Amino acid sequence: MKKKDIYYETLYNYMSLSEEECEENIKILAKDINYSNKMFTQDIVTKPSWHIAAQVLEARGYPMVSDIIPELFMWLRDWNWPGVQEILNILSTIPKDTLINELEKITLVAKEENDTVWLYWLREFMEENALEKDDFNNKDIFETLKQSIDM
Repeated sequence: MKKKDIYYETLYNYMSLSEEECEENIKILAKDINYSNKMFTQDIVTKPSWHIAAQVLEARGYPMVSDIIPELFMWLRDWNWPGVQEILNILSTIPKDTLINELEKITLVAKEENDTVWLYWLREFMEENALEKDDFNNKDIFETLKQSIDM
């Protein structure tokens, strides 16, 4: 397979690959900086291959994926979506100060969109990562997430 075809083959034609070929391609894509992180986000990749894209991003890890942290949080709109576990794994490795800043920003977006399901999942993320009120710069954001179950 030609190197230039590996992205499309892996993300759009992965059903034709063996599990071993797919795993090998994920490793190659994770190391190749010619493929930007943005190329593996939900707004670029089709839903059936989100799990593959998330595996590439997880293999890249933080800080390599620091330029798409907001897009990673977008993935948490529904924890039933393909690739969510890999995204949760990545987000859980981000230093707390950066994580809080990004979580606060994305919570404001979810609140502005009145996306109560997303707020619920953001609260779940907050709780799973043992984030407390004192960790937040904006205590109102913490309260918004804490109350999201009642929305």
